Amino acid sequence: MFSTEISGDLKQLIKRITPGFEENLVRAFKNEGLRYQQSTNNNRNINKLDSVFISVDDTKIELANLKFPWTPDFRIIKLSADLSMLCLDVAFKLGDLRTEGDYEATNMTLQRLLPITSNGRIETTFRDVVIRGKVGLLIEGDSFVPENYDIEYESTETSISVRCSFFLNIQNAFNCHMCIAYFMNKTSLKVAPQ
Repeated sequence: MFSTEISGDLKQLIKRITPGFEENLVRAFKNEGLRYQQSTNNNRNINKLDSVFISVDDTKIELANLKFPWTPDFRIIKLSADLSMLCLDVAFKLGDLRTEGDYEATNMTLQRLLPITSNGRIETTFRDVVIRGKVGLLIEGDSFVPENYDIEYESTETSISVRCSFFLNIQNAFNCHMCIAYFMNKTSLKVAPQ
């Protein structure tokens, strides 16, 4: 059913009950957030994330073993319901989100000359994160089930901390040595007198 197909009486009823529904939804969301926050803080729950693969030109980066070391504290900025369209307009403030994990970076062109890969730990902090968007609702029995998320994340600042080490591929070490020797023999450094 589309909102244009709703009768005038039903539209008036939806308009009358929406403020109470929104009020109860906000209260339930806050209560559930507090309950979840207390249970995760007591259990020190760590949320694991999927690995991320990034490819820029011939550089390949893998972020693995990513995790949130804590659960974000959702603060409601806006939560309004459009029951005739079965959706919620939402905005939440999450504060700072920190992720940590491992990374490995490889440059394929550089690998031919210097058989080096870089790997180590990465920590990323997204400051003052705010999410905004719409959440579609599906009616199942006597409940609304969230579905079809259209959410955008915004942060004011992102800081990245990297601890790295380099790995020398022994199979290509001889080729690397030959390549460096070749460049050292072909390259001369001339300094002009001043």
